[in-house]
Amino acid sequence: MQERDYKAEIEAARKNSVQLRKIAAEIHQAGGPQILMIRAIQLAKAAEAGPHPLGKTSEALGLPRPSSVPLYRYKLAPGTFERIEKKLSSSLQSEVQHPALAPAFVLWAADWFRRSYQGGKPKWDDIGAALKVDLSWSEWTRIADRGFALWEIAPLIRASDESNQRLANLARQGGFPAAAIASGAGWPRKFLERVVGELLGSDEQDIGSAVVTCERNEYLLPPIWRSQEMYAICGELALKIVELRAFADKEVPADDRPYSARLDQADEDWRDVLPMTLDGAAAALIDTLLEAKKLSGSGSIRITRLMTRHEDGWRECLDFHLDGRWDDKDEILSPDAYSRIFLQPADGLADRVSGRLAYLEHEDRNHWIVRPMRSEGAIAFPFELPVTAEFHSRGDRLTRSFVLPGGKSVGDGLRVFERRGAEGQNASFALIGQGSGGYRAERVFIDAPQDWSLRGKDEATEIEIEDFTFAQGRCVYQCAGAIIAQKRNGDRFLIRTGQSADRKDRLSVIANAVSGLQTPNGEPLYRHPLYAMVSEGVSSRVAARGEVRWRIAGGRDWLDDLDTAGPGLCEFAWLDSSTGHVRDRLTALVLPVGFELAQKNNGNFAEIELNGWDGEASLAGEIPSSRHCWRIKTDPPRRALLILRLAFGLDPAFELTVPVRSKEWITTWAGDLLPRDAVLGLADLRDTVARVPTTSTLLADVRQHSGAALEASWRIDGELGLSALRTDIAALMRPLGIDAQVRLNFHGSNDYWYVTEFGNALEWEPNGGLRPRTAIVGQDAKVCGRALGAPEKELEFGPYDGLLSGLGGQVIHLPRLKGDWLVYLREGSRVLTRPKFIAGDPDDAIPQHRLGRAMAQPLDLAREDLNALASEIAHDPTTTEAKQTIQAVLKLALSLNGLPPQTFEIFGKLEEAGALAPLLLYRCEEQHLSTILEVFDGLCSSWVLLPHEAWDAAFQAQGQFLVSRLDDPQWAITQITERQNEIAARAPQLAPLICRTFSPASWEEVRGHFTGNTSEGISTDTAGFNPFRPVFRDLLPQENFLESLMRVLDAPFAAALAAMGRISLDKVQTLTVKDVERRHPAYFAKAYGYALTELKNDR
Repeated sequence: MQERDYKAEIEAARKNSVQLRKIAAEIHQAGGPQILMIRAIQLAKAAEAGPHPLGKTSEALGLPRPSSVPLYRYKLAPGTFERIEKKLSSSLQSEVQHPALAPAFVLWAADWFRRSYQGGKPKWDDIGAALKVDLSWSEWTRIADRGFALWEIAPLIRASDESNQRLANLARQGGFPAAAIASGAGWPRKFLERVVGELLGSDEQDIGSAVVTCERNEYLLPPIWRSQEMYAICGELALKIVELRAFADKEVPADDRPYSARLDQADEDWRDVLPMTLDGAAAALIDTLLEAKKLSGSGSIRITRLMTRHEDGWRECLDFHLDGRWDDKDEILSPDAYSRIFLQPADGLADRVSGRLAYLEHEDRNHWIVRPMRSEGAIAFPFELPVTAEFHSRGDRLTRSFVLPGGKSVGDGLRVFERRGAEGQNASFALIGQGSGGYRAERVFIDAPQDWSLRGKDEATEIEIEDFTFAQGRCVYQCAGAIIAQKRNGDRFLIRTGQSADRKDRLSVIANAVSGLQTPNGEPLYRHPLYAMVSEGVSSRVAARGEVRWRIAGGRDWLDDLDTAGPGLCEFAWLDSSTGHVRDRLTALVLPVGFELAQKNNGNFAEIELNGWDGEASLAGEIPSSRHCWRIKTDPPRRALLILRLAFGLDPAFELTVPVRSKEWITTWAGDLLPRDAVLGLADLRDTVARVPTTSTLLADVRQHSGAALEASWRIDGELGLSALRTDIAALMRPLGIDAQVRLNFHGSNDYWYVTEFGNALEWEPNGGLRPRTAIVGQDAKVCGRALGAPEKELEFGPYDGLLSGLGGQVIHLPRLKGDWLVYLREGSRVLTRPKFIAGDPDDAIPQHRLGRAMAQPLDLAREDLNALASEIAHDPTTTEAKQTIQAVLKLALSLNGLPPQTFEIFGKLEEAGALAPLLLYRCEEQHLSTILEVFDGLCSSWVLLPHEAWDAAFQAQGQFLVSRLDDPQWAITQITERQNEIAARAPQLAPLICRTFSPASWEEVRGHFTGNTSEGISTDTAGFNPFRPVFRDLLPQENFLESLMRVLDAPFAAALAAMGRISLDKVQTLTVKDVERRHPAYFAKAYGYALTELKNDR
């Protein structure tokens, strides 16, 4: 450790008595030179004996001497604040007194912000009113500038316009406002945790960057607190937290203790530097902020790959960070066309996550605010799969699937991790890199195959092999310094820790595109000529000759000349000129210049011709019509994909996939065609893809209730994996019951396929046991069940091996069950079979809650009891039994994980159960709000159709519930208001039902939005008839558009009338409300809010 220069420190602080005495104490504690300690004490006494540097007036008021610290660090004697305020009130009106009172004014004003600021944009007049002094703007600013200068406080300059933010600087110097903590609201934690996390991940950690970070995340603040003053206050606090974390990391080795405990060990007075009065709530907030996760400095959404420890070993997982921003660099999201856009899982992620991931709202230009719609917990997800998603809105698919930031597939080579959280049973490690790179972390964990070797680049490097491994055949090393990792073939990689910022060099290859072909495993496809680009940090350049090398995949020796690369699967590497280590590498399939595959349709055949290839070629066993030419029948098609096998000389042969341009069809990913009229379950959509020759539209409609115009369509360019449409298809189908069907076909085609909730079912075998009706292939399928007496608990009976156990699949032998059960097969969030009712042995045990007691009996009695239960909650939701039932229904809703809500009849009673449904929103954790809101997606009802009085009853019941927990009505109101705002943020159409301060749009605004925005997105050909006008004409707006437009115009007005009890809707009308609410959310929210307000006011 570098020796301190006490002499220089004393000289720098010669007029600061506080700092001098602190230095003297530190010299004494460290056993330093006695003469320097005496020198520091003498200078401190001299500084204290001289005239007060702020003047006689400040001395008389008891102001401390300046000591180059923020104003919130000065400790005032009791009564000083009141004495200063009295003096300022009586004397500040006199201009002559301004210079002498400037230090006192700045100190008082800073503390006034801490004591009195309650949000909003403060003005100088607010300060003047508190002092009963009337000064001009220029007088206030001159006094503030002089006071700041005397206290040695630098101006706070806003980066965007370089303006001097004096009021914000006063607020920052006062510290975090007491009112923000006293309210008990949750937003300070969410907002500050975000700001601290981004600062931890940023290379710029100063007050300017902190304020900019606060501005960027203002959407997490209630509107009343959005101001430059609050950004400065929060920026100051976040910066201090980051500094304290860095101090703890430097002074105290990392262990399983929280940061606050480590700081207590390093410096028991560390809390004194915080701009906050630390009472109970504030102390808890600081503890939380100290443990904030490091986030990307830009605030962009991303995912993190994790290795987490579980009882059965280590598991590959991913963690979502979907609370942030999305920069639409390609400008594919139109804020004019869509007010709210949803991020939905695609491909492999859609198999493991049900429902939407997040929603986006436009901020400005091509920037969008992203808010999560799923819980924050990590999920199991293989490293080998990319994490992909799509943007959807109003039932439309806006983009192809794309890889989320941080979601690229992870190779099986060298992986670099950073420890997350404490050691022990719940330990986890975050993936921060692959291959060579520099990392800010002081220590990293390198996971590599066991036949790799690791050594230090110099003597300062530390390498220690761990006593655990993430997977068989691999080793984990804890490392610090400069580490060289070497493969058996001689490839070397360099990892550096303790760098100023994370740094990863990048290699890219520029080549001509090749159309009409796919690689088997998704590798890039390059055609000569090839050019290499290398990126160091933010700068990119063309690679020098020989700097980037290549070899046939699996080879050992690198070759210099890229012009000779291929043909076939090749590895490319950027080798460091001095050390020879691999800075970055990639794998791609390389084809010769002039290589081209032409495909031309000729009647019922496709003619495929290969050019630019001098070697051997075969196409899926087809007999060529001439050299490198094939004629493939396409109507009816036989396969969607053909394998093209290529060989050249002695080089290894390789294969490419050729999509055949046949007629539109639904196939498996492997290219097998699904027969016409095939019935698929939602779970089967993972394995299916819609393929078209060029561009087409896939149509969907619900067969049972075409009168409600339940339809959807998606544009397809080439191909579309149907797993991306699972949420949209479920929204069409589930309101009609678990046996409803959606019909799929392509525009202009008479070929149909069908999707139902469950494409498979469990059936009894003659000799006992259960077996799926159709075979299931899946390594992760499990046999699951729920006892009807405790339906919220899913029990796992064991794995299901499918075809691994024989031609017909495994026979399921259940244990002896007590009571009635629902049994099904599950794989992740996909429920593979229709839940099957199993009558077990009589069970004498009485279910623990009323819901279970109602369900655990014959169907007719169960329905009768469920009706009674709903009526009792509607009558009084505050009884002890009602509270238990509400909690049971909440747990059931949160446990569904892919089961449709209509599996359980209690969800069909929500509309008649009074406050039950709204109380699910009030009582769940915030991270589960979206899950609860999505329950109605699967019901033949909607949140907007619940009786208005049910929301009022829920408000009263929740207030009583909170007051019973903590006898503080104001706290209860704050908690309810915060929850109402959280609900309205996710479902704006509910704001008029729950938010007391809701301000509706005018009729002119509603009509203008409909004619100017909504009507343009309505198809006048397929939108269906209007089920509202024939019955409720006199109660609806007196407009006369096309019937298809009137259907959309009327839906929110009919919903408001139903919510207020003025009308009752039949099934077709209810389904139409749901359809319009889903397809036109912005218009629906505006019109519903207007209509509901008018009805409440009897207009």
